[in-house]
Amino acid sequence: MSSNVFAVLVTYNPIFPKLIALLQSLRAADVVCCVVDNSAGIDFSAVSGLCHLVLLGDNKGIATAQNIGIETCLAQGAERIVFFDQDSVISERLIAELVDAFKDPEVKISAPVFFNESQGFEYPLVDVRACGTVRKRSVNSFSEAIDVSTVISSGTMVDASVFSIVGCMDERLFIDYVDTEWCLRCMREGISIRVNPRASMLHSIGDQSLRFRFFVVPVHSPLRRYYRIRNSLLLLRLRHVPLLYSLREIALNHFHQLVILLFLRDRYQYLRYCALAIRDGIKGVSGRIHQ
Repeated sequence: MSSNVFAVLVTYNPIFPKLIALLQSLRAADVVCCVVDNSAGIDFSAVSGLCHLVLLGDNKGIATAQNIGIETCLAQGAERIVFFDQDSVISERLIAELVDAFKDPEVKISAPVFFNESQGFEYPLVDVRACGTVRKRSVNSFSEAIDVSTVISSGTMVDASVFSIVGCMDERLFIDYVDTEWCLRCMREGISIRVNPRASMLHSIGDQSLRFRFFVVPVHSPLRRYYRIRNSLLLLRLRHVPLLYSLREIALNHFHQLVILLFLRDRYQYLRYCALAIRDGIKGVSGRIHQ
């Protein structure tokens, strides 16, 4: 495989054996890796020979780190860039399957399907229509590649030309909804995402999950819940995000917050960050939280 495929990995206090395993898997697939780290005071000598390393020295957010990674890869001649989290686990054929989608000249973005690493279930695909309604597609409901409007960034491979059309990630969001907002900008430009069911990854959303009969609530820390709630409110300010979708996310995040408050401890912190999120979302405060 040509080395014009680059990978951007954003890390924050990573577990090095997992990170090294991912970097080695990518190198075996002839992918040039760029690690952008948001930690402070971490020794990265264990991976320095496996990747191009950018140490930010502080948590600048996933959007800023991804943008630095994108710029670094493009400056080195990347024709396609694939994104990963620090704990992503990829199959041997993942990169080849993602690249295969680009045989169709209409395809500019290629993505895999995801399985929950800890609880053993499949994540449905979330397709946002132009009107803002959401259609969820079960992985088992299709056997051939399909086009959708949104995916999570991990495992997504993007043709370099897309960034000149759509732009990079919105750093005002800092972390949550960064990938969704960018995908919706792609949708506005008529760029869809080709999902290949033969390309699969292990991935976990949230620190844990609360599973009920008809739904699953991903559980994040109180701070992450702040960004989820605040950023869903900030989506209302973005013209390319359908109003109905923004309202859906606001309602869903508040429902999840209620479930978390009912079933988890540390309610004070969850309530505190929820109040801050609502205040900042209404005011239009963006970027990293300033408490």
